[in-house]
Amino acid sequence: MQPVRPRWATLLLPASAQAHGTAVVNALDFEARVASVGRDPAVMRATVIDGDRKLEVRVSGYHTVVVLGYAREPFLRFTAVGVAVNDYSPTAAADKLARTGSAPALTPTAPSHWSVISVSDRFAWHDHRLGPVPGRRYGTGAVASWAIPVVVDGRQDRITGKLWHAQGPALWQWLVLFGLALLAAVALPRLGRQRAERGAIVCAALAGAAAELLSIGLSFGPGVSASTAWESAPTAAAVVVVALILFVRIPQARQAVAGLVGLVAVFVGVGDAGVLVHGYVISGLPAAVIRAAAATAVCAGLIAAVSVAVGHLAESSKPSARSGRAAMSVPRGKVRSR
Repeated sequence: MQPVRPRWATLLLPASAQAHGTAVVNALDFEARVASVGRDPAVMRATVIDGDRKLEVRVSGYHTVVVLGYAREPFLRFTAVGVAVNDYSPTAAADKLARTGSAPALTPTAPSHWSVISVSDRFAWHDHRLGPVPGRRYGTGAVASWAIPVVVDGRQDRITGKLWHAQGPALWQWLVLFGLALLAAVALPRLGRQRAERGAIVCAALAGAAAELLSIGLSFGPGVSASTAWESAPTAAAVVVVALILFVRIPQARQAVAGLVGLVAVFVGVGDAGVLVHGYVISGLPAAVIRAAAATAVCAGLIAAVSVAVGHLAESSKPSARSGRAAMSVPRGKVRSR
């Protein structure tokens, strides 16, 4: 299984959707969906992870399932004792699963050399057959079919599915929305100190709630185990509790807390901005909810953080009343001239 880091554990750093490995993928334009797992669905279960990037297969009972590679050579073997990889498989070499120094065989019928890579009944790997062909143009909807040949207890079978493609929302509309939020943030301090402070606090609360919804929603996406996803919940709760304690116990720091919460929400929203432009969102919540949460986190966070900063700069640039009185006072021993 691919490890997934708690999303709130690195709130001050944008989350990136990298290619493969341990990165978190939250949105993309292609999505592979499993249609069939062979003649007997009770033998195997197949799940697509990260849209079209990984295929996880789980074999139940005492069945033996051999997954064939790109050249239809024996690639992976699932048995009751675990999962083994054929070190001589070109597919294993391409996916960097073969033992270091192993030379791939030149023919699919070459003898196999199995090395155990997992004692579990499931295993996930990146399979290029699930994704789009580089350089090919696709329409929208179900644009291609894919198949993974397998041998189940000595019988030929296959895992099949469809590749779907969707266009995401246009980028310009989000840029306009963020620009309007930035203008609102600069204009908010002009409404007066009390209104600006209340507005910043309200926006910070809205941005924090949206950022938490976004983070938790993406953490509970398809292909993520419940135990791994729940790792983010205590961290999210701790962040909220600390912010509330500072807000209630230190009244003079409320504006600073609002600005910090807004800034953190902006980082979270920008880090997961892929959900705003890609067609498919990998989340436990509907895509519309995730996109609304990301946009709210960025917009409300911008208003809170920038308005607090602008208000602070405006206050610090004003001459204090004490310094004004000192400038108007007459030094001792001297008489004011008429």
